[in-house]
Amino acid sequence: MFEALFILTTVDNGTRVARYQSGDLLGNVRRLRRFADPTWRPGNLITTFIATAAWGSMLYMGVSDANGGINAMVPIFGISNQLLAAGCLMLVTVCVVKAGLTKYAWIPAVPLVWDVAVTFTADFQKIFDPQLGYFAAASAWRARIDARALEGDALAAAHASLSNAYPDGALSVFFLVMMTAFLAVGVKTCVATVRARRYGAEFTSEEPFAESSWFAPSGLFATKLERKARAEYELMTGAAPRADEDRDEDRVRGRRGAPARRRRRGAGMTGAGRAASWAARLWRGAVWYLRELSGEARYDHYVERMRREHPDRTPLGEREFLRERERHEREHPNTSCCCC
Repeated sequence: MFEALFILTTVDNGTRVARYQSGDLLGNVRRLRRFADPTWRPGNLITTFIATAAWGSMLYMGVSDANGGINAMVPIFGISNQLLAAGCLMLVTVCVVKAGLTKYAWIPAVPLVWDVAVTFTADFQKIFDPQLGYFAAASAWRARIDARALEGDALAAAHASLSNAYPDGALSVFFLVMMTAFLAVGVKTCVATVRARRYGAEFTSEEPFAESSWFAPSGLFATKLERKARAEYELMTGAAPRADEDRDEDRVRGRRGAPARRRRRGAGMTGAGRAASWAARLWRGAVWYLRELSGEARYDHYVERMRREHPDRTPLGEREFLRERERHEREHPNTSCCCC
């Protein structure tokens, strides 16, 4: 069960990341710039197909060949895992240097150097070593197959090993080249940041910290006092939707002080009616929570805010709003968008 869940979650996350990266990569081409727009549905479908086809080919290999598929990826799983750790350590090192904490950069740099030394050595051996390398193993299996020295199951296993060796070797070379480029860019960024600071210049694209003016509960669920304070804050600042005045009034007064019309509304209900009413309220609450959690309600909040604070201005369409928000996040990371 654990292995199944691990594989499924890995495939799911990998598909999402690969889809976004494919769209961003294709968007750098002049004639394919629309792929960089995450709201363009045809581009989303095409990049999703590319990502699913990548791991779908391995699934097909596993179905058509018992020794293919995931078994072909097992030999390079350890190397890819350690290279991923090296990339994370390099990213942490860059963040530490950019934050002005250069004297603490050795904390992620020491395990980074050890990880890179060990993993790159193993990767070089699996590529170039005449006894341990993937390509050397493929040549050996090809020679034994051409010599007709194998028969039956041994011959089938030799063909499977041969077909697995070439993808493993190609992926090992690809991982090595990409991680080398990533590490080179990280080291260059750290050196440039340190040199810029010597002359009093700031080498960072991050916006200065600004404390949020929003009111929010301290935990996942607001306490009674926090609900009351939030309702008063919304009413005071005019942030409370007028359609939800009854709900805010209930929050301030509490359950015992609910308006009389609410009590009259439920007075004539039967047990089944009350249960259906409660189920509907729970469903609406769950939908509201999921939309707020996933960020789907951001556009609704934007339209509401524009109508309240700028009634003379026409709100952006949903697609234009999403584009503007993504552009702001790219240019000003770690800051909230003014259009939200």
